[in-house]
Amino acid sequence: MKTRHGQSLMGQAIARLGSELNKDLEEKHRKLREFRPVSPFEWKESDKNIRYYDDPIDGKVEIPENAPPRPAETAIWNVLSKEWVDND
Repeated sequence: MKTRHGQSLMGQAIARLGSELNKDLEEKHRKLREFRPVSPFEWKESDKNIRYYDDPIDGKVEIPENAPPRPAETAIWNVLSKEWVDND
């Protein structure tokens, strides 16, 4: 493993493993939403009755149970006004 060829093989193996792990994570993420759809823009966990949406900054964001369905992929829940705000 100290040769260039050995290091190259290790680098390829690590890259392949990383790619496979990312694909597996994406598949699990897709299945979670596929089996628990609420709307095209939100989802529920299988073991809880709590609604969520994915935010690029905050990550997984809980939606209050009395909130209307999330109207768009870019909408965020405003906790002060208790309404959806669309960033687009």
